[in-house]
Amino acid sequence: MKRQVVRVVAGANLVAGCLLMQGCGLFGARKTEEGAGVTTIPGEGVAVAPVVETAPVVEAAPVEPLPVVASTTPYTVQKDDTITAVAYKYGLRWQDVVAVNPGISPNRLRIGQVIQLPGQVDLSKPRHVPVSTPKVSAPKTASPTKAPAVTGPTVTYVVKNGD
Repeated sequence: MKRQVVRVVAGANLVAGCLLMQGCGLFGARKTEEGAGVTTIPGEGVAVAPVVETAPVVEAAPVEPLPVVASTTPYTVQKDDTITAVAYKYGLRWQDVVAVNPGISPNRLRIGQVIQLPGQVDLSKPRHVPVSTPKVSAPKTASPTKAPAVTGPTVTYVVKNGD
């Protein structure tokens, strides 16, 4: 029963769509009289002249090009440099430094290697990088003390099968 209703509704939509498309060409194609640029609508005897508007021409002032600014700053890796330390030293995020250096491995920097820092960075004014604190392990506890010596007779026990 539901399939029949769906088929009827789909068929009605299809017929309605076809009729609407037929109605689009109801008045026929508009014809233009030769040489006059006037359009005549058949059946109504009305002639319509097209309206042509021209926009005023405005001359723009000459634009000076913007100065070219380097988007990165080259930095030469020094002894004990890491991506994190270099980024901190110049107030950058380490993720940004890695992003502008897609070809390098952040874990394998070499002394003398040139990496790029994002933006204009003044290399003459680095921030002070704090010296890493030495790793401190948990305090050692004293070795276990031996049980106090027992005075008196010594008893020896031999372990037997089933103990």
